[in-house]
Amino acid sequence: MDVDTITKLISNVGFPIFVAVYLLWRMEGVINKMTDAIDAINITIQKCAGPKSGVQ
Repeated sequence: MDVDTITKLISNVGFPIFVAVYLLWRMEGVINKMTDAIDAINITIQKCAGPKSGVQ
């Protein structure tokens, strides 16, 4: 993003909305990594619990 694009976004949608969109854009990679980690934990719990424990 260049400076002109950022300035136009701030003037058109307002500063709070711009900050929210910017933070979501920057955090997308972290959110995806956290989702992958939660999925891996779920799989590990299912393997450790076994089929008779009722954990789904």
